[in-house]
Amino acid sequence: MIRATNIAVTGGGQTAATVPCRSRRLFPEPARGKIPPLSGATEREGSAGDHAAPSGEVRPPRAKPRSLDVSRASRFYLLCLATAAGFALAPYLVFIVAPQEPTMGLIQKVFYFHVPCAWAMFLGALLAGGAGARYLFTAGRQGEALGTAAAELAVLFGLLVLITGPLWAKVAWGHYWVWDVRLTTMLLLFLIFVAVLLARRYSGPRSKQVAAALALFGAADVPLIYVSVRIWNTIHPKTSVVPGLSGPMRLAFFVSLGTFTLLFVLLLWLRLQVERSQAVLDDLLVAAEERASGCAYECPEG
Repeated sequence: MIRATNIAVTGGGQTAATVPCRSRRLFPEPARGKIPPLSGATEREGSAGDHAAPSGEVRPPRAKPRSLDVSRASRFYLLCLATAAGFALAPYLVFIVAPQEPTMGLIQKVFYFHVPCAWAMFLGALLAGGAGARYLFTAGRQGEALGTAAAELAVLFGLLVLITGPLWAKVAWGHYWVWDVRLTTMLLLFLIFVAVLLARRYSGPRSKQVAAALALFGAADVPLIYVSVRIWNTIHPKTSVVPGLSGPMRLAFFVSLGTFTLLFVLLLWLRLQVERSQAVLDDLLVAAEERASGCAYECPEG
């Protein structure tokens, strides 16, 4: 767009002439006191109660109170310290305080890490399934970030389960792997969430819906895994093993279980922050493209 302005040319302290000047506007100027919406994120924030203007204008979102950021950072550092303390204490209890099992010997110590990893995998699967259900039935972006983060953690801890389990099974059963019901359903759960991550990346326009449906299906496998040792004749240890542990072994187990739970929460927190930052970046890129295309339309060359 071209506009003409009058420039006063002065000299010697007096106005000499008024010269018309034509200048090109590279960016449209918003009206005084009005801020145009730049992205879907701004519009969503502007539609919330305290950000919406009565006339339909979109005001900039208010900055978060500094006290809120400090409180969140304090909780994060406290969680990091608690997780680090747990990983310092758990190995001491497992290898020093807890007695060695007389039948299997040292390899039984894998139990204190194998079961907590399975517990963390179940947490990830259930959270991903719940987030998938919310995404499917609310027809919005709610639960999308949580579903992605929880699915990745389910795969991570599932891989640890599938590594530690065969190491223990080789000594206990004489084979790294047997097609036991518990092992087979656990492998199925791991493969389902690998499929969830692949679907999110390679399933095309409806990738998020496909991934959410798979996550919901995977979450339904968790109760089946838990009750499999009760329903079928299986060589895997029963769920009654933990209540039968002696005092020091039980202490070591629950400290290790709590430590892996804290690690799961910490990794989930970090992964959610990455997802939220990526969402903000995507909105900013869309806003930049919209403004660039608008400028190209309003300011043609020549």
